Amino acid sequence: MAYQAWSVVFGEQPSASKWNILGTNDASFNDGSGIANGAIARLRNIQYYTASTTWNKPAGLVSNGFVIVEVVGGGGAGAYSQATSGTQHSVGSGGGAGGYSRKKIAAGSLGSSETVTVGAGGTASSSTANAGGSSSFGSHASATGGSAGTSLLGTNAGGYFVTGGAGGAGSSGDLNIDGGGGGMAQTFTTTNNVCAAGFGGASMYSNSRKNTAANSSGGAGLRYGGGGSGAASSVSNGAQSGGAGAAGIVIVYEYY
Repeated sequence: MAYQAWSVVFGEQPSASKWNILGTNDASFNDGSGIANGAIARLRNIQYYTASTTWNKPAGLVSNGFVIVEVVGGGGAGAYSQATSGTQHSVGSGGGAGGYSRKKIAAGSLGSSETVTVGAGGTASSSTANAGGSSSFGSHASATGGSAGTSLLGTNAGGYFVTGGAGGAGSSGDLNIDGGGGGMAQTFTTTNNVCAAGFGGASMYSNSRKNTAANSSGGAGLRYGGGGSGAASSVSNGAQSGGAGAAGIVIVYEYY
């Protein structure tokens, strides 16, 4: 490209025309050499994907360009509580959060398009609890979903507990982080009529979902990738549904 010469005096406020020349050149020197427009990659766009789709490589993303991707798996569901008699308690532990992966990918390593997969949150009902789905950006970075919580039926003896679902794991990235595990649930003696469900695990992009009161359903996981909390039933109560996990997310930062 042709470079235009310009000069300023110390202390001068450059005119609009001089600023325009600088923007065209990016940078130039007395010998006429310079840095061509686009030679230094800068952030041009951020894509947020909350559903599976295809990412298409921008026309300008060549040579020194790159992307940074962040991938979060879906959260696992909190577990349900079971129907109880007059001598029973039932609780569900919390679901684990989705894992996280972050990676810088050079333009030359990218295809003209890449498959974006966003993991669904684990579904929940009064009799089932499911793990979250995996998220990925092509074959470059991926993160598994969190595991579901577990349901427990305790008797008058009390002192029963069950651990929460494990968090998902990131893989293939420059930085991989496990999702937070779901909270433990436990029952006490039916004489006290006290039981405690587990909280939902926290992901890199969510807080944890607090546990709920007895005889109520669990709370849904928080965006993005958070685990659902468990349900609880005190004596002589019906089954309750755990909270569903939150879907994951894929974020693409485009530099060129």
